[in-house]
Amino acid sequence: MLGSDAKLYNMQSELFIEDYFVKKSKILGSNVRRFYRLQNKILYYSESSKSKYWKGFLVLDRTYVEFFEPNKQQKNINGTNNQFIIKLRSNKQTCELIAENKDQFLKWKQQFRACCFQLNFGQYYKSVKTLGQGSFGKVFIGEHQTSQVQYAIKAFKKEGLQKNDKSKKAVLNEILILQQLNHKNIIKIYECFEGQYTVYIVMQLVKGGELSNLVNQKKFKDFNEIRDLMQNLLLSLEYIHSKNIIHRDLKPQNIILKSKNSNSEIVLADFGLASYTNEIGTIYEKCGTPGYVAPEIYRFCQGYSTYDCKADIFSAGVIFMLLLTGKNPFKGKDDKETMKNNRSCNIQPYFYNQIENQDALDLIKHMLAQKPSDRYDAKQCLQHDFFKKSLTNISIPKGYFISQNINLQVYDKKLQDQKNDFPKKFVNLVSMDVSSKDSKQTKGVTDHLMYLQPAWNGFTFTLQDQSKLSVISSSKRVQMLQQEGQENENSYNSLVSDKDKVSINDENTDPSQNIL
Repeated sequence: MLGSDAKLYNMQSELFIEDYFVKKSKILGSNVRRFYRLQNKILYYSESSKSKYWKGFLVLDRTYVEFFEPNKQQKNINGTNNQFIIKLRSNKQTCELIAENKDQFLKWKQQFRACCFQLNFGQYYKSVKTLGQGSFGKVFIGEHQTSQVQYAIKAFKKEGLQKNDKSKKAVLNEILILQQLNHKNIIKIYECFEGQYTVYIVMQLVKGGELSNLVNQKKFKDFNEIRDLMQNLLLSLEYIHSKNIIHRDLKPQNIILKSKNSNSEIVLADFGLASYTNEIGTIYEKCGTPGYVAPEIYRFCQGYSTYDCKADIFSAGVIFMLLLTGKNPFKGKDDKETMKNNRSCNIQPYFYNQIENQDALDLIKHMLAQKPSDRYDAKQCLQHDFFKKSLTNISIPKGYFISQNINLQVYDKKLQDQKNDFPKKFVNLVSMDVSSKDSKQTKGVTDHLMYLQPAWNGFTFTLQDQSKLSVISSSKRVQMLQQEGQENENSYNSLVSDKDKVSINDENTDPSQNIL
């Protein structure tokens, strides 16, 4: 549970959890004791902790997990009522781990919940308030029934996702990317559920609203707030870029203020179009929002060279310009003109002339450099004098301004020395690939960029052109990690009642049509 018994595990860390479990041998037909390690969303096992090689492993990206505790009134899956069991299911294959005691069961339960899909959402959460809705789903504030902690919960209709392959891929992409990240300026995803009709994503609740609202209302108190905000944004970019991840849809609507009490504390959200740098050629080849797209992304779709993390820096530079001057330098009378201005990357001197501070001017020119080779990366931006000097007496355009941490723990076994790091040889790979046919090209394509209507207010899909799902294959993912170290709803419309309450009736049944 996400409460007193839940201390989420940082799956990107080199730390791990390992212990012995009892499992039923398919060959011997009897229970055997095996040694398991969970690290970086991969479950490894061997016959003993002293084994030289792992006997096999399971990638948990698209694995379902269920938990069974002793129940005097009802027998569990093994026909007994005195065992703590963790059941994993992937591609019709199942694995049942029998814990030796309740303490071990609860410790491992916390870790599996952070990286697997669960069932029976309604047993854990209740609705408090609806935030918005769209053609594919709804967003509401949900409260954990045990801890009373509130979260933002995205609920997607599976029927709609199955009919729109691109939206389905964006949802899965966001889940798999965010599960790898843990940073104070990036929206947190805590756990995911899937039922017969709906997929639920439990996320960090931030109540400050979109940055776009702040810009439109001109509510920045002083220049230092802009500096602090940009520093937090660049820190988030430096972090994801160090993981070889590109956001690819930076804009004010995807930057959320943590609270209404601060205009600079933000989180970066909406990773539906994000990509690993080595996956650019196989997913959303060209994506972003007109007015914020790096010029090399436009050229990439025309057959020119690829692009990298510096594409995000260009988008951040446009946001910086918007904060400093109140205007987007590429804004046209319509989207077509905005796209044309954006592609040409022709910024009129008028915009630069409004920036009187020379450090700010120098930084923004390096962020908006047309050639990526001339553009700063996130680290260079953060080292710029703009973030080192006091900005108390900076001149600003006249009339522009109007006056959860994840607890990281390792249980039961002390960290071993580096000699016991990942073995080089693995066998019995269990891979889980998503097979889905490409959907027909969605209407609304303008100059190779595709518009998707916002799914709901505050949580939007934007321009994209995509092909294959943005997830690393199991084998490639393992290589990268080695290198780094039901609901039974009568109808979906019943999800929200007339009083903005979510009505969820989950039963202990598997999803009849898995989205994964």
